[in-house]
Amino acid sequence: MKINVVICTYNPKLPLMQRVLEGLRNQTLPSTEWDVTIVDNHSTDWPREISPENYPRIRMVRELRTGLVAARLCGIHHTAADLIVFVDDDNILLPNYLEEAFRLSREWPILGVFGGRTTPEMSEPLPEWMRPYTGFLGIRQMDRDSWSNVPFDGASTPIGAGMCVRRRVAERYQAAVEADPRKFCLDRWKHRLFGAGDCDLALTAIDCGLGVGSFTSLDLVHVIQPQRLVLGRVVDLLKDLQYSQTILRHIRERPLDVPDRSTRLFQMYRRWRLPFRTRALEAARMRGRLDAWRDIQNGCWREGDRPSCLS
Repeated sequence: MKINVVICTYNPKLPLMQRVLEGLRNQTLPSTEWDVTIVDNHSTDWPREISPENYPRIRMVRELRTGLVAARLCGIHHTAADLIVFVDDDNILLPNYLEEAFRLSREWPILGVFGGRTTPEMSEPLPEWMRPYTGFLGIRQMDRDSWSNVPFDGASTPIGAGMCVRRRVAERYQAAVEADPRKFCLDRWKHRLFGAGDCDLALTAIDCGLGVGSFTSLDLVHVIQPQRLVLGRVVDLLKDLQYSQTILRHIRERPLDVPDRSTRLFQMYRRWRLPFRTRALEAARMRGRLDAWRDIQNGCWREGDRPSCLS
């Protein structure tokens, strides 16, 4: 196989998962060149229709460890192709996605991780107050290609949806996570909406002496359910994303940008002049950073230990 597609999922919604699989069925890359592995991350409500009997070319494995990071490691373990494409259970790949991914992997051997654009599909228009925060919803729009080997380069670092990872990067990432239990908790974890696992995986490519990139020729549809646009959930999402990104910087021994008390007071004053929803979202981002800094200071994220604050 040239490509292994890995879908990590927990309690997937049947109609949406069927659309995801139909998008894969419509790929222009010959079906003999790729396969699909679905990782069931300990679901409690699995749709009977999604089975090897109904989808003979799909391999299904079950991962009992909690969290998206553990599910991805399971997918890496059960695949062997040189290129892995991680697809979420709400991603519908455009028909040429896998063909383009394989072409890019051949034309850009200096890149260890790369991805593309995500076009949102929503039942209702995106609320105006959410427009500055679309990146936190997994919406990625760009008008030019970019690549980099600079850590934490947001413009070039792809998001997890449709992320393409070379085998040697994936195996190094697997070894790094197994050696450091803290990394298991950097992405979706139980009820927490962490999201730094994508960045950690991309940074592993740089650890390997490779780069990361984002390309306009890779495109997928990201189906966003209405409940993901409720203010309370978006507040939790921004807080947890900022928390996990701060923890990732700590684990990778990067400087932590923690404002002092006077700066926090000034930022609080500025937030009060913002519209209500924007004020709540900006406060959530600051709270996530401060909570992470407090937990680090309290020793919850000691090297070699699973973080006690998440138990």
